[in-house]
Amino acid sequence: MTGCKISDEASAIECMDMLHDYGIPTVIFSSTELHNADERGRLLTGYVSHRADLAAERRSNQSLEKLDMLGKKTATAQRIRITFPQLPGVFFGTGDLFSALTLAYLERDGPMPDLKVSVLRCTSTFVMGFHVCP
Repeated sequence: MTGCKISDEASAIECMDMLHDYGIPTVIFSSTELHNADERGRLLTGYVSHRADLAAERRSNQSLEKLDMLGKKTATAQRIRITFPQLPGVFFGTGDLFSALTLAYLERDGPMPDLKVSVLRCTSTFVMGFHVCP
């Protein structure tokens, strides 16, 4: 979509910042293979980045941006990394479920969510689906 290639964690952060520059308040890369193995097997890594200033702008329909001397937006993104085991098998609809749960929890928590709590709630609900529906 942006032409930004993700090859390591630094490039993932760079791509998230590029998407923030387009005014997108929350950017999620749900399952990259950047950290793809440890002693337990294959791992997936997710990245979440949230800019509260952009979320507030969206909610108020007003520009609240703070510009630096070069005219670029200045704000700090709240970021987290999630590493989890890759399950064997082929799954359908998991991306849709993850997107819906993430949207629900982030929207419920408002423009300044605690990302760790929101993502923990999302992943906990997600994992429960695998235990309930084997």
